[in-house]
Amino acid sequence: MKKYTRKEFDKLMEDYKSGKKGIQPGHPDEINQAIQTFLDFSVMLTEYPEIDHIPPEIVENLLKTLSKYPQYNKLTLELIDILNRKR
Repeated sequence: MKKYTRKEFDKLMEDYKSGKKGIQPGHPDEINQAIQTFLDFSVMLTEYPEIDHIPPEIVENLLKTLSKYPQYNKLTLELIDILNRKR
């Protein structure tokens, strides 16, 4: 999995804020909402440098929501793996 520099992350978030990039269509509404919330908090990381992480409850909500849908198992496991590596 690619590790992004802060500059690359900032560029991705700018593209997201401007509408140039977004959530791909076709997801259940609950998944869209969890991803949207996660991405909104990611944008805050670029706007407020003093914030250095996404609140745990946002990540927990994303994982709980994804885990309800078997088609998202691979993504859920990849996110858990990323979290475990950060400990």
